[in-house]
Amino acid sequence: MSLHPFVSSTLAIDHLQFAQNGVWEEVQTVYPNSFEDLYNLSDWLDRAGRDVAVETLFLDERSELFGFLGVRTKDFPSADRTLMWMRLATSTASEKSKPFSELMSLCLTALKLPPALPDIEPTFELGVFNFWNTAVPVILGKSPVEKLTELIAKQRGPSWLYEGHKAPICLEYVWQVPTHLWISRNISTKSNDLYFIDMEKVKRVYYNKAT
Repeated sequence: MSLHPFVSSTLAIDHLQFAQNGVWEEVQTVYPNSFEDLYNLSDWLDRAGRDVAVETLFLDERSELFGFLGVRTKDFPSADRTLMWMRLATSTASEKSKPFSELMSLCLTALKLPPALPDIEPTFELGVFNFWNTAVPVILGKSPVEKLTELIAKQRGPSWLYEGHKAPICLEYVWQVPTHLWISRNISTKSNDLYFIDMEKVKRVYYNKAT
């Protein structure tokens, strides 16, 4: 099984963000120790539909996006939906560093899901952080380095692959069972206020040589 990019990491969650129907362009944000954020989240969840997702965001020492863990589900009964997501938010919204495996277990256990990653190979996608719909993600299948190298060499795919974007570009490890689950890592470098794909970062992340 492919090793994910946080397999041996100890991380602190900078904040959580929630979205409906996969629309990451409009998120509900929760920062650690913010009772106001939790109150607003509860109200938001009460009004949300069945399709809700969360991402737990990690920043690097420069306060740039490092990566995130995401979970999405449509399966909760209406009566339990707010309770389940609030349980996840309150159990994980902490500034304390924890092993990634522990953070993931907290998230998945709060949603009554198996506490570890599925024992199957992920598929890979490439997209722009919080522009997942408007920037058109790229499906990389099971060979992300080879596929991305080919796209860039042949100048194929969306324009942000070559022209950069104002938001970080992320490589995403994706599982669909027992629920939609993803682990993402920022693989871009910022230059003149735009983020560009860094193929060396892609290779280090994918071959598990990144820190």
